[in-house]
Order: sequence, then structure tokens, then C-alpha cells
Amino acid sequence: MVFPKYRALVIQKYRDDIIRKFNNNTRPTDIAGELRDLVHDDPRLAGITAQDVSNALARHRQEELAGRTPLQFLYDRLDKSDFFHRDSRDPQGRLTGLFLAPRATFHRWRQHHDVLVLDCTYKTNRFNMPLLNICAATRDNKTFSIASIFLNGETESHYYWAISLLLVLCEKESIPFPRVTVTDRDTALLKALDSFRELQNSTNLCTWHINQNVVAKCKQFFPKASKSAIESYGHGIPSVSTRVERDRQVTRCE
Repeated sequence: MVFPKYRALVIQKYRDDIIRKFNNNTRPTDIAGELRDLVHDDPRLAGITAQDVSNALARHRQEELAGRTPLQFLYDRLDKSDFFHRDSRDPQGRLTGLFLAPRATFHRWRQHHDVLVLDCTYKTNRFNMPLLNICAATRDNKTFSIASIFLNGETESHYYWAISLLLVLCEKESIPFPRVTVTDRDTALLKALDSFRELQNSTNLCTWHINQNVVAKCKQFFPKASKSAIESYGHGIPSVSTRVERDRQVTRCE
């Protein structure tokens, strides 16, 4: 099969299977290999390449868009889905924030509203937009996602917009405000949280981030052989609940 147009016609028969596998995170290279494995049933598949698979997926995306921009397509899908969603734009109409919250989690969130965990360390897309992920915590120390917010920056105003929408959602769905919010030491996020009367005096720093900082600051003063001991002792310090226990842990480190 020399000509791409001919291979495109051949691969059309398997388009639904290609789309399903791609949506399950199978790479075009692997999909092409699986198609070539079917050569005994269909000899025409012998020359199928990863580029042929990518071309088929691109055609499918164009058909789905039906003349719409990708963002318009997303909004149309969200309007038909069971998601709470809001966006923000700059004066030029460019997207600066997109707030998404699945309604399927609201009942569980209402039951486990006391603790919220906020983390904004991800950049997961080709536009390099930070993703603020907000999770609730159950009483048996398990977490589940309640909102994902794409932002075009990590300033106090960006976080303020996201948190204000979160509180609006709480009121709209009769979900009590959290008693504790857990985050890393992102100064902009901490300032934004402190701007809301409902969340003042509720913020706690994430123990994992504290542990990482303790180890980073201490390990330069100890030989490599003692690294595991530093991590063990250092990780115990942030979790203590009394001054006596803290002093005991510090003494062990010394």
C-alpha cells in the first residue's frame, strides 16, 4: 500500500476501534502495531503506519468540531454534561480561568466537607496552564476530587477567582464551608484564602511539603549514609501534637 489515500480508506473500517483505544491512552504507534497484527484477516493492513492512525484521529477531531473552535466544542459538551462550570476572560476575550466541578461528587462532598486540600503544581496541557486541583478528605483519610480549575497564572487574583467560585458553589449546593484547608506554602494562594472571612484561620500547611523542606535543609549537613535516618526523624517532627513530643523528636535528630 504505497499511497496514503488508499491506506486512509482501508483504515476507515477500523476507525471506531482506533478512537476507543486512543481514548484509553494507547499510542498511535501501538495502535498501528495492533492493526498490522490483523494482517492474516485483512492483508491490506500490512502497511499501516502510526502516521495513518494519527491522520484518522485528526479527521475524527475535525468531524467532531464541525466548524467550531476547540473551546466552543468543550462548552457545548459541558452544557450537556453534569458539570458545574464557569470561566473568566480578559478584556480581549482570551480565557484566563476555567472552573470545572462534577455534580456526581456533591453528595459525597456534602458528607465530608470538613477538610479541603488545594494543590496547584500541575501543568498538564500544551497551553501550559496551571491546574488547581481541589480535593475533599474522608474520615478514613482518603481523598476525592471535587473541582479542577485551569488558570493562566498563579497570582493572588487568579486564586481569589477560583476560591470565590468554590464558596459560591458551596452555598448553591448547601455544602458547609470547610473547617480546615490544606495547601503548600504558596504565598499567593495563602493570601487569597485569607481574604475570605469563611476560611480565615482554617489554613494548614501540607505535612508532606514540610517534610520535604526539612529533609532538603538538613541533608547537606549529614553523610549520605544517614539519609534514611534524617527522613525518618525529620518526618516525625511536623506531626507532633505537643511541645514535649517536638523536643523529643528534635533531640533524636540532633
